[in-house]
Amino acid sequence: MIDWSKFDHYTQRAVMTKEGITVVDVTSEVLALRTNDDGQDCLTKAVALALKGVAIDKSVEVDHWDAKHAMEMRRDYGFAWCTPLLMKNVEIAPGVDGHFSHLDRYDPTAAPIGAIMVPPF
Repeated sequence: MIDWSKFDHYTQRAVMTKEGITVVDVTSEVLALRTNDDGQDCLTKAVALALKGVAIDKSVEVDHWDAKHAMEMRRDYGFAWCTPLLMKNVEIAPGVDGHFSHLDRYDPTAAPIGAIMVPPF
């Protein structure tokens, strides 16, 4: 069982694995992306890490959003998980209805393996 009260949004990441939600430490290579102001270089390095199997949160590592704030916004919009770099993006946000039957619906209870989990607040 994960003790979310001790979870650090800046140095840890919760990822869905075959075994369930696993908390991993964000490596120094990933942390370095957050201060890389060369957009193309940052993206190139992020893709290289993602190809090695590292769960890269593009909003945080490449677009330089604040890690905790990004997760708070996702939680506020109804996300229980989000896609890492190189995984197919969510096509319809949680709770959006309408004429989108041709798109995959977001299911907060069915995070794919490799998804970045949105911790509870």
